[in-house]
Amino acid sequence: MSATTESPAPDQHRAWPPANPPEPTYVDDRLNYWAEATPDAEAMTYLGRTWTWREWHERVHRAAGGLRDLGIARGDVVSFLDKNHPACVEISLAAGSIGAANAIINWRSAGDEIDYAVNDSGAKVLFVGRESMPTIEAIRDRLPNVERIIEVTPEGGEDDAYEQFLAASTACADGPDVLEDDVCLVMYSSGTTGRPKGVMLTHRNMVKHTVNSHDGWVFEPGDKSMVAMPLFHVGGSSYVLMGIHDGVPSVMTREPDAASLAGAILAGANRTFLVPAVLAQVLQAGPDAVKPVRPAQDLHLRRRADAAAAAARCDGGLAGHRLHPGLRPHRGGRRRDPPDARGPPHRRGRRPPRAAGLRRQADPRGRGAHRRPRDPHRRGRRRARRDLAEDPAGDEGLPQQARGDRRGRHRGRLVPHRRHGPRRRGRLRLRLRPAQGHDHHRR
Repeated sequence: MSATTESPAPDQHRAWPPANPPEPTYVDDRLNYWAEATPDAEAMTYLGRTWTWREWHERVHRAAGGLRDLGIARGDVVSFLDKNHPACVEISLAAGSIGAANAIINWRSAGDEIDYAVNDSGAKVLFVGRESMPTIEAIRDRLPNVERIIEVTPEGGEDDAYEQFLAASTACADGPDVLEDDVCLVMYSSGTTGRPKGVMLTHRNMVKHTVNSHDGWVFEPGDKSMVAMPLFHVGGSSYVLMGIHDGVPSVMTREPDAASLAGAILAGANRTFLVPAVLAQVLQAGPDAVKPVRPAQDLHLRRRADAAAAAARCDGGLAGHRLHPGLRPHRGGRRRDPPDARGPPHRRGRRPPRAAGLRRQADPRGRGAHRRPRDPHRRGRRRARRDLAEDPAGDEGLPQQARGDRRGRHRGRLVPHRRHGPRRRGRLRLRLRPAQGHDHHRR
């Protein structure tokens, strides 16, 4: 008699993520998947507005159709200038779906830096936030390649030109000629050593970065991601793709200030990526701004907050650096290794005792590499001076460089020191001889 075992129902033993989506190839593949797998689930929340995966998918493909109506094709570039806004992500995904790229401009830049980045990228369409419109109007004559400027407002509404642009557009499918190595995103550097430099990122770059960055951690059921880093920063534009990749809802803040972070956390966000400098600003805002951060459920957020608080108290300026879990900031900016990384206790933070009769050895870790190499003739000269002290008459028979110890007549004064070999006119160098009889300058 054979026994049969019923297979579990599809809804039983469901793990996270709720489905097993195929490996993505383009930046919008996971958005297309979640729009079909979980169409009514929450996808993005921004300033009180929330979109489901189906609604967000519709907006992205309407934006792609609108860009095509404006003449944007494969290989072209559009640009976005504003603080954090879901429209920036929508334009990035829409442009990538038709083979174009979105150049995100730092909204903190000055006018001459903005026109340089826009002209350098070759953008034909420029999406501008309402707060940055006065700057664009002042440099409009210096943007010859820009054919259309579309204004974006934080709250949206009937007077929002971007919302009107979406409403007048028709959704279109992904471009059939788009390749993995097509540029989909252009990020500009800060320009600390010159003009900002555009970094061209392809679909393959962004997808592989999203997949590889997931190594070692996953989103759990009920998690909500907070996108607070500026989207012109790679930390913002790359982290927002992780929530899209795993199908978890995201809460986007307009700026990474204390009030915005507190509001997102109170809205349920418990996963985020922040640099220590941002957390230091939150801590400097006062204890009231830190209260909402303390009950956050994400362990990574609490660890980063504590690390930033400790780094901000250092005199060495470690607030802008990422701290390894095994390292702790030290007063004065010096780095201390973890207790088990430097051997026995006498090697932890202080010099080990030196045994009697042993000379200092070169540190294998590289300390002392700047010291002057040992003179092979030093021992001979010391022996000559010792013999001379016992027999002063032997001074005449010694070489010039080992003749006598004349410190008694030249205490603490600069005296000519002859070079080896015959004397040459004008080839003298000065040496300061110590006032005491110890040979300090030869150690």
